[in-house]
Amino acid sequence: MGDDALREVWVATTQHLESARRALIDPNEANLGSYRDYLDHNELGLAFECLVQGADAQGAPRAVWEQLALAAECMEIGENDVSHGPTTRVVAQHLLGA
Repeated sequence: MGDDALREVWVATTQHLESARRALIDPNEANLGSYRDYLDHNELGLAFECLVQGADAQGAPRAVWEQLALAAECMEIGENDVSHGPTTRVVAQHLLGA
């Protein structure tokens, strides 16, 4: 993947992550941990992890889970991913149960 394509993926993923954060019940909650630091350092997978944990703790609305699912799709993170698979499964479970 070239630089332009990577930049497009980064921008799309960041937009989905930020949409999810804004849709949280409390977008400034401490459960978000190091979300902003990870995002600022282009650690999108780790930023995703923080948001999923915060959303889970808050009992976030469906709109949050939809945006998180789109972010995972942009990053090509599936449920079998070694690093982020368990977190992606949490997203899927919320979408199925919602």
